[in-house]
Amino acid sequence: VEIRGVLEYWFPINKQFGPIKISQIGVRYEPVDDDNDEHRLSILIDGEAEIAGFLAQVDDLSVSMPILDLFNFSDWKYDMAGCAISYTGPAIEIAGALRKTVITDTSGNEYIEYQGLCTIKTSTMAISAIGAFGRVPVPGGDSYVTCFVIAALDMPIGGPPMFFVTGLLGGLGLNRELYVPDISQVPSSPFMLAMDGFGSDPMGALESIRTHLPAERGSLWFAIGVKFTTFQVIESKAVLYIKISNDDFAVGLIGLSAMSLPTPEFNIGYIELAFSAGYDSGANIFFA
Repeated sequence: VEIRGVLEYWFPINKQFGPIKISQIGVRYEPVDDDNDEHRLSILIDGEAEIAGFLAQVDDLSVSMPILDLFNFSDWKYDMAGCAISYTGPAIEIAGALRKTVITDTSGNEYIEYQGLCTIKTSTMAISAIGAFGRVPVPGGDSYVTCFVIAALDMPIGGPPMFFVTGLLGGLGLNRELYVPDISQVPSSPFMLAMDGFGSDPMGALESIRTHLPAERGSLWFAIGVKFTTFQVIESKAVLYIKISNDDFAVGLIGLSAMSLPTPEFNIGYIELAFSAGYDSGANIFFA
């Protein structure tokens, strides 16, 4: 029997064992792995553990074994695609995540990318950042570097009641595409997630990079954003972006506005509106 290609299957678990939760367990067979070792069997685990305010998450925690020499423990390999650690205390919250993943750019070139994020929150302010770096090989022996960073500050800054600024954002991408999300995807945009401090799912925030910010040679973008309230009733987040490629450019605005009724503290009703508008010179269209 001849098996070609990588075989992989995941078993959903979703079980809690004390402070440890196992989300899923995977099995993978590789005829040849990245180190050119043959016939490898890997066991992979996605899970998390929470103890006394500390939360740790792992993504693809794995052990790889040679099938033809299973008890040769010196040839076992251990790896982890990503991890996230957070701490929630009475005065401060800290969270960070790192991930190594194999993805493709917009031209189908496969490469290894390193992604990361961090957030620090106190009672008066919060700072969040997310970024990624990779070198993409292309046919002919050439390669290019792709990277981006998005940083956000969340704290009362000031302004009139109708436009009271509570946060700022900035971002820059080199050899990076910026896909304009449709209305349903605006809340999951890395820009919106950064202004919210990535919530309780940092690994999910890193996963959003794949769909919103893929690598593309010759593409450059930068963005600025603001978070503000209107008469302490409406909370809004807006990001202005400009992206430039070899042949065209685009400029646009995406954002969210939300209102809690009667107030955020005594919330009995909630309304949220996502918006997106811009101009694309390549297609010569205005969209909204």
